[in-house]
Amino acid sequence: MTKTKTILALPFFSASLLFAGCASLPTTPIIDAPPSAQLDADMYDCQAYANNYVANQAPVNNAVISSALTGAAIGGIEDAWDGAILGAALGGLFGLVQGKAEHANATSYERDHIVRRCLSGRGHRVIG
Repeated sequence: MTKTKTILALPFFSASLLFAGCASLPTTPIIDAPPSAQLDADMYDCQAYANNYVANQAPVNNAVISSALTGAAIGGIEDAWDGAILGAALGGLFGLVQGKAEHANATSYERDHIVRRCLSGRGHRVIG
């Protein structure tokens, strides 16, 4: 691998480390009621239930495949096989980072909605 290609690969590896832990716990919604032991117990149960949800993995797989193919095509234009292989690797890595970030956002978004629906189903007035 040439020095230029190594330098170009560094941002992708840095980004993968940056986005490695993007998933978050559900947020605490705003409830139209005074604090109570029952509300705290329900909140704990609903958040524990929501933590079991994980979004579909398909967006991650699709992002990796499409980015790898794009990277291979672009790399192949520049330097035939070596460029195509490097382009596919870098494109796949970029797609993985992008897909993982989208997956974490989808999981977090759905977990928040699960908590809100769960609390509402238990009779609490959820306003935000």
